[in-house]
This record gives sequence, structure tokens and C-alpha cells, in this order.
Amino acid sequence: SYRFKHIVLLYDVDETGLSSMEKICKEYPSIKSLRLPLSGAKNEKDISDYFKLGNSAKQLMSLFLEMLDKLYEDTLSVLKSCEINFDKPPIAPESIISINGVNIGTEGNLLCVTGAEGSGKTNYLGGILSGAIKPLHKEIDTLGTTIKENLSEKVVLLYDTEQSEFQLYKNLSYILKRATIPRPPLHFKAICLMGISRNERLNLIFESMDNYYYQFGGIHLVVIDGIADLIASVNDEASSVQLIEELFRMSAIYKTCIVCVLHMTPSGMKLRGHLGSEVQRKAAGILLVEKDDKNNCSVVKALKVRDGSPLDVPIIQFGWSTSEGRHVF
Repeated sequence: SYRFKHIVLLYDVDETGLSSMEKICKEYPSIKSLRLPLSGAKNEKDISDYFKLGNSAKQLMSLFLEMLDKLYEDTLSVLKSCEINFDKPPIAPESIISINGVNIGTEGNLLCVTGAEGSGKTNYLGGILSGAIKPLHKEIDTLGTTIKENLSEKVVLLYDTEQSEFQLYKNLSYILKRATIPRPPLHFKAICLMGISRNERLNLIFESMDNYYYQFGGIHLVVIDGIADLIASVNDEASSVQLIEELFRMSAIYKTCIVCVLHMTPSGMKLRGHLGSEVQRKAAGILLVEKDDKNNCSVVKALKVRDGSPLDVPIIQFGWSTSEGRHVF
């Protein structure tokens, strides 16, 4: 077993040989058995008879491959759905969020918005959400970011784990004002999860996403403001990997972009913990929001763009306009 991956018994195909193979394979599960296609008669029962009948080493290898196919049947059936078929190439994912023509958030992918506390992440997300729920063909200020028109009125979901119900309500008021609508449309759901325990939040998000997907015929955009609050610790590697894998899988199943908000470390050099490292690897785009105290505004920079270069994404600036009562690009 140290020298070979497969040890295969080729016993005689008579009653004694077959029962002996079965007994050994039960005792040593790592050993495999291969029954030769012979009658079991005196002159047609072992490997020498197999070759004497005109069979070749290539034909014996074919029998071995058939045995492996049966052994790995479940594995191969799963891999078949993952195999790239050049005769039927996959459909290119549509862009949902872009800046200056560069795709930042596409269907089946994650977009991370990061920054220090008070940098303006929530205000920037408000610009994105307003673009997703605004009246069709209406031009509004989405803080320098282009959002795909929600033509079919698919559901737009905001899950907030960090702010109180009252603060979320205030933020929604700004979003509606920016979108030039008096009330949130039926296909926009804003959910405050601050009062729900951490171990329940993720399940609530996934189950509600599934329900809304079928109720509204699809999900246009999902924003989770505070993914760190979905696990016990951002430094728990296993939980971090599992969370990002599940979010990635959900974005692919529902053909949507999931925008994840995650704080930077206090040093401002990297995303927080193991969770941040996993986001760094898997997210299709990462946007950093920083506070520019000198110019009294917030600055948005692209740290990562999978379908291009961060250098192709111009720096965005937005700040508070007293005359308009909201942040402007």
C-alpha cells in the first residue's frame, strides 16, 4: 500500500476464488477485486486463461477502468455538473454594479465594501441601493456608481446587523429621498437583524432570500451591512471559510450580486481577521471608503477588480450637501 494506489485481486472466477476475494475485501476494505469475464470452467477461470483467449493488456485495463467508474460513480456524477463544456459555454454574468464602465459587482459574485468606522460606508451603500429601487429610466445621483436597471422589479434586499431599528429607518429615508420616491417599493426589503442572536442570523438570511427569490421572480441585489456579525469571531478560520463559501454559492444559485460590508483592521492596512483574508481571495471586487477630513468628504477607491485593473476605476468623492439635504457625488 505504500508503493501502489490500487491493489486489485484477480482470483479464479470459480466458487472458491470468488468467495476468497469477497472475504479478503471485507477484511481489508482498501483492497479491490476484479472479476474477469470468464465462464469459470476448468480451462476458463484465471488470468492466464483470459490472455490465452486473445484478450490484451489494453482490454484488461478497460476492465480496471470500468471498476474505477463504479467505485467513483457518485464523485463522477457530481464532477460532471462542474465540468466545462466547450460546446455549451456558460452565459457571461451580467454586470449589476460598475464604475466608469468597469464591472465591480456581477451576477454570481461577491462585492466587498470596506473602510474604517465613520468613513461613509453606509452612505455609499445608500447610493447603490437607491439606484436599484429608483423609478425606471429615472436619472439620479448614485454617488458615482452605475447600477443596472431593475427592469423586472426583482427583490432588493438589505440586511443590517450593526445599526438600531431607528437608525436604519433614518438611513432608509435618505435612500428614498435619493431615489425620488415617497415610500419603499414592494420589491425592496430592509431588515434589521441587530436584535437576533448571531447563530440565527445566517439561517434567517438564507431562508428569506430563498422565499423572496420565488416570490418576486428573482433577486436583483443583496446588501449585508456587517458580515462579521454573522459568525462568532472574524478570526475563526473554519467559520469564515464556510460563511464566504455559502454566500458565494447563494449568489450563484440566485444569479445576484451580494454586497458584503466588512471593517478594516484598526491599522487600516487589511480586512479584519481570517474572514477578511477569505473575502480578499473570493470577492470579485473590493472597494475602500475613506474619510478625507481635509476636503470634508468621503473617498472611494478600488482595491481589487477581478475583471480589470483597479487603476481603471477612478477615485470617487462624495460629501454632504446642506442645500440638498443629502450626500452628493
